[in-house]
Amino acid sequence: DIAYLARLTRVRKLDLSQTNITYIANCNGLKRLLTIILPSTVTAVYDNAFENCQSLKNINLPSATTIGYNAFAGCKNLQAIDLPSVTTIEGQAFYNCQNLQTVDLPSATILKYNVFYECHNLETINIPLVTEIGESCFMYCHSLQNIEIKSIKSIGGSAFYGSVLKSIIIPEGCTYIGSSAFWGCNLETISIPSTINYIGESAFTYDWEENSKVKDLYCYVVVPFSTTAFKDMASATLHVPKFSVTSYKLHENWYNFSKILPIEGEIDNLYINQKFTVYGYEGLAEKVDLTLDYQKEIIYEGMYNSGHYTPARLTVNANDALALGEYVQYQNLYNRSEYYDYEQGRYVYSTNPYCTTLLTENEITADNIITKAYMPTGRWSFVTFAYDVNVSDIVVPEGTLWVVRKYSGEDRAAMTGNTWQNMIDNTVLKAGEGYIFHCYNENSSNSYVEVTFPAANGSGTLFAHEDVEKTLAEYPAEYAHNRSWNLIGNPYPTYFNTQEIEFEAPITVWNGNVYTAYSLLDDEYVLAPNEAFFVQRPTASATIKFNK
Repeated sequence: DIAYLARLTRVRKLDLSQTNITYIANCNGLKRLLTIILPSTVTAVYDNAFENCQSLKNINLPSATTIGYNAFAGCKNLQAIDLPSVTTIEGQAFYNCQNLQTVDLPSATILKYNVFYECHNLETINIPLVTEIGESCFMYCHSLQNIEIKSIKSIGGSAFYGSVLKSIIIPEGCTYIGSSAFWGCNLETISIPSTINYIGESAFTYDWEENSKVKDLYCYVVVPFSTTAFKDMASATLHVPKFSVTSYKLHENWYNFSKILPIEGEIDNLYINQKFTVYGYEGLAEKVDLTLDYQKEIIYEGMYNSGHYTPARLTVNANDALALGEYVQYQNLYNRSEYYDYEQGRYVYSTNPYCTTLLTENEITADNIITKAYMPTGRWSFVTFAYDVNVSDIVVPEGTLWVVRKYSGEDRAAMTGNTWQNMIDNTVLKAGEGYIFHCYNENSSNSYVEVTFPAANGSGTLFAHEDVEKTLAEYPAEYAHNRSWNLIGNPYPTYFNTQEIEFEAPITVWNGNVYTAYSLLDDEYVLAPNEAFFVQRPTASATIKFNK
């Protein structure tokens, strides 16, 4: 029967309270509909369900969890709506609801594009759990002066374009502000959290002359990022962490503020997602948390942002020791250096810089160390860690099947056929040793999963700033080609040229399909962070040395 509701062009009141329907649809164009009463069983409002129901003033949807595209678009007399269970609202759901004044969305997490576009009288909206505000979501909401966005992670382009916002607090956790997001707003003071890594063009511009009403911009981002949002800020003052003042004064996108002043207080959390060099610790707490992550560079900003990720590349060169609380390094071991070689007709590994890196000239200590690695699914990865990892501490996403194995050079020498051996709970992946890792998650559409590898016994060689020398095991064998094979790895959290290894024998790496041997004297090969490889210990050499 729902299919025929749109034919009731003269209906004023529609009472469906005695039904057990689970969705509502096809009421679009019922221009005389004043009231609709729905049962509590309705969990979804379909696309265009009440589009252009121009007389509709109130509706009660206590159990609805989704509001479809254009669902209430053009409901010009709708004044208030309470949606306690809704989590997702699709694009243009309340487009041009000109008399809508109050909206309560206590459970919503996503507002898609144009949801409240041209809701001229919208004064109050409650969105405590919303993490994503889509493009033009509140565009031309001329009565919206204040809004709390406590959980926001992404603000789309033109999201508040033409509203009259006087103040807004962008919370920690937000990473993205789209172009013209606050164009035309009356914002005089803005606070940018430390997690922001993209601000689009004209995000805080007031008029077509590229003017801005901003007087004070407080930016807690430690490392200045590229942006064209602040081209004309000659009358504004930029406040940044004391640790970062010099970096902002030198940056081509930030230097043109009238003043750049330090924010009082010490920084206790360093979040690095691009190339950065630390020359001093002024403005840092006595012990600071440090995270190395990836930055998404937006190539095209639109309804679906496209871009590519660039890794953090941190160099510490401050002439003093650095004390860390927690050190977290995100690492892409999924496609860090894979490309298709048409001559060979297969995928091989190159040395493209997909991994985050840390290079230090100074002593670094940390209380806790974690690597969060994006591991490929459905294939073996040869990995190493600069520190010990207890297998029982490894964390994988729910539903992931995984295994990690060590290589037994002793069994290779004895020809037992048991060279790959499973690492079970409470066994330890030793620092500098190589292992193979395989995982699969049938619930994920991605070709990778995020796996957490916490340190078990200190930092190992993670923060090494001197040469690293490793002793190789010797396994006598009847046949020379089976003798003394060791699976070891890059000891540093950075790319390493194998020509800087002091060793007289070749190394053998797995490139995703086959093993390839490289001479340390003649061949050019660069080890990626966390990359493992085989070496065969020569009779006269017990160690392999990685120059600092």
